Amino acid sequence: MNIYRVDGIRHQTVAFGATPEEAVAQALASGEIGDWEAPEAKPIPLPEGYALRPARQTVELLKAAMEEGWTTLRPRLAGLTDDEFFWEPVSGCWTLRLTEDGRWVEDYADPAPDPPPFTTIAWRVIHVAACKLMYYEYAFGPGQLTWDELVLPHTVAAAIAWLEEHHARLCAALEHLSDGDLDEMRLTNWGEPWPTWRIFWVMAAHDLHHGGEIGCLRDLYRAQQSRCMTWFGRRLTHEGAACRRVDRATVHHVQFVCGSRAPGRVAWRGYTLEPFVTT
Repeated sequence: MNIYRVDGIRHQTVAFGATPEEAVAQALASGEIGDWEAPEAKPIPLPEGYALRPARQTVELLKAAMEEGWTTLRPRLAGLTDDEFFWEPVSGCWTLRLTEDGRWVEDYADPAPDPPPFTTIAWRVIHVAACKLMYYEYAFGPGQLTWDELVLPHTVAAAIAWLEEHHARLCAALEHLSDGDLDEMRLTNWGEPWPTWRIFWVMAAHDLHHGGEIGCLRDLYRAQQSRCMTWFGRRLTHEGAACRRVDRATVHHVQFVCGSRAPGRVAWRGYTLEPFVTT
């Protein structure tokens, strides 16, 4: 066992297998160790072209995770239309709605229903952007904003711009951190303190999760659109009411619920969808 001085120089070797207490006792008994003052710190000159920087290996891994999540989510919003943004593939969807006082709000309930309702692309995009905003607000900002105070965008262009803005703010916060900062505890918007690294880890996973959902919804919308194209030019009757030419919204609703792929007459809840015939 080696006994080291505080300056790192090996001072004495004692019997192999001795316990730490025995080793110290032997060294003290020999009179060769005692109390030393720490050696004076001396700066070590760096070679030319080198500089000391805080360690950032973990920060770089978190940056890569954030980028992976973002490049999964953001491309899936390319070419998104407002019709697709608000498309409700099933009844009872949670979405973005205009209230009587002129504000746009997301459907929400606390506690959430079990199972939770299906959500539109609009709901998912606004949800992801708002979470980025609120995580930043409480971890790196003043921590005063509430969910009810958020002014939500309600068009595709505005929603994507809002999403990009708050993603960029999180990335900028991460860029200024070192590995030593990542264990610092920061507040969440629900009041629980988290280590800094967890803020970014959760945001990266959040983008991956909802990016995959949005991609799947867009595939479904595209497939359903191609089915519906064969229904234009048909007419809709309801229990003998006057016929009218089918519009896009009716096609989406009736054809999706009926689930029929074949041309011809389809009936559903008193409605009849059949080939349009001019007289």
